Amino acid sequence: MEINEIRSKIDKVNDELLSLLLERLSLSREVAEYKINNNLPIYDEKREEEIINALTYKCKDNAEYIIPVFDAILDTSKKLQEDILSEKEGK
Repeated sequence: MEINEIRSKIDKVNDELLSLLLERLSLSREVAEYKINNNLPIYDEKREEEIINALTYKCKDNAEYIIPVFDAILDTSKKLQEDILSEKEGK
């Protein structure tokens, strides 16, 4: 396979990842609203641990490359939720 073909496939995967990440952000907004309405903390250590453990198991030999990506996703989700909480508290 030529480099341009490989890059084209990467571009397609990037588009799919972007779509999924935007969907995940939308769901994180919903989670934030639920947590705010139910007086729950933004950070749920147990849930985050469950996610990382499941991902580590699923990606096996690639965990060292995949887990940092999900750490960033989880950090972004927490920041979004904290921003929503701050917005609500400021109103």
